[in-house]
Amino acid sequence: MVNPHTNFTLGLFCAVRVPNRHNPSWAKRCAHFQGAAIRRSRFARLFKSKIGVGVNFFSNSPLKTKKLGEVFGKEISKMKKGKRALILGLEGDLGGGKTTFLQGFAKGLGIKQKILSPTFIILKKLKVKSLKFKAFYHIDCYRIQKSKELLNLGFREIISNPQNIVVIEWSNRIARILPRDALILKFKFINQKKREIECDIMK
Repeated sequence: MVNPHTNFTLGLFCAVRVPNRHNPSWAKRCAHFQGAAIRRSRFARLFKSKIGVGVNFFSNSPLKTKKLGEVFGKEISKMKKGKRALILGLEGDLGGGKTTFLQGFAKGLGIKQKILSPTFIILKKLKVKSLKFKAFYHIDCYRIQKSKELLNLGFREIISNPQNIVVIEWSNRIARILPRDALILKFKFINQKKREIECDIMK
């Protein structure tokens, strides 16, 4: 069962793409699924709604983006392990909020080290204080030209371990080797401060 406090917190960031005619007030503050894909995925518990299309979060500041990441991190740390690692892909332009979100996400996992973009080292591993997960991998694919570069760093072994949580910035650069059940977060500019974050399952 999803923590009701967490649902309310997520609701503060949510906007519904398609109105719910039967219950519009409820629809305005609840996340809606991006089709049946999310509903069937291991990430379904993150979202309260069982109908609708589109999961869109909005943030008006870096602080709110970081808080949203923290909420995601806390909930994901409670999820059951699957057959392989739990994978999130972050996409969007430079300055879109990916690393800021990730800083909050790491905090939600209980990681105290400061999270910086590992652009020049590509991959960084941190320990997770969780009964279900043991390691958090932060991967930055900004400088990746070919998927093979990441495969040579043991990417398949990393995502094959169900005790790992893996977050990949610029995941669109390695889409060919991403598992189909990865959760993709797309960060979009609305204006200088406001960001839209759209969630979907890797297709």
